[in-house]
Amino acid sequence: MTLNLWNEKWKTSTSKLRDVKEDTSPWNPHTINRSNQVILSRLRLGHCKLTHEHLITHTEAPKCRRCNIPVSVKHVLTECDEFAAYKQSISGYSNNMKDILNLQTDCKPLFQFFNKCNLASKI
Repeated sequence: MTLNLWNEKWKTSTSKLRDVKEDTSPWNPHTINRSNQVILSRLRLGHCKLTHEHLITHTEAPKCRRCNIPVSVKHVLTECDEFAAYKQSISGYSNNMKDILNLQTDCKPLFQFFNKCNLASKI
């Protein structure tokens, strides 16, 4: 009963994780190492150095230098044209957040993307 209530509440959630995960069932992260699990968690939640470092450094929130909108994980992964060439050069890269951040799919394209864009240290 409690699990059903939790799932119902989850379906109406507005969290960034809800955009990627449709239900409350556990993810089984055995296929990737711990450091990559941390990266995936940060990206799924939308909270990483790239998007939230300004809160620690007491500076302005970062804006995309190309699009002039606030930087978000979704913007970098799926919307911004600045990284389009990198995305096209990676075999298996998807422009769908659920595909990109789902452990059931191959995460290698995601990690390749961040390495090619020199953004890995910003996660």
